[in-house]
Amino acid sequence: MKYAVISDIHGDSSYLKIALNTLQSSGISFYLLLGDLINHGPRNGLSREYNPMEIPDLLNPLRHQIIAVKGNCDSEVDQKLLEFPLTSPVNTLIIAGQKAAMSHGHIWKPAHAEQMGLRKNDIFMSGHTHAAVLERNSAGIIIFNPGSLTFPKGPRPEHTMGIIDEEAGTVTLTDIFGKTLSSLKIRE
Repeated sequence: MKYAVISDIHGDSSYLKIALNTLQSSGISFYLLLGDLINHGPRNGLSREYNPMEIPDLLNPLRHQIIAVKGNCDSEVDQKLLEFPLTSPVNTLIIAGQKAAMSHGHIWKPAHAEQMGLRKNDIFMSGHTHAAVLERNSAGIIIFNPGSLTFPKGPRPEHTMGIIDEEAGTVTLTDIFGKTLSSLKIRE
């Protein structure tokens, strides 16, 4: 199975459309959404195509393939527009035989990965900072922040997302057009 990992859309439908079009031909089984989907948030300006009402129209048809966690800019009102759960601060899955924890990153952060029961080759996914990160921590846990579709920050100027490919055994950071920026093997 392949998992698309997307975070921090912040109501910009143009970047989401590009990402979904890119992923459409990738054989994605599930979309892992790490929060901040609809609202732009009080510390972000308006994006080039801020259209929060279009986000549910783009995501709801994928509801059977979506696993999501709530971000700090997501609200109960947003949940009324979405046809998939967006209320949990954490979700845990098994991917390629490894535990994979999803969090937006404002409550449960990468520094909490071991506290969450993760160990070597497990995956901790979070967004929130808008800065893309793909690395192993000192315990061998993969720390993966796919960055932001809409408001990238940090040393990478690209609008980014990720793909976890069980068959290939990889976690990959890509730009929204599918260009690989970095990749890690799940098992060392």
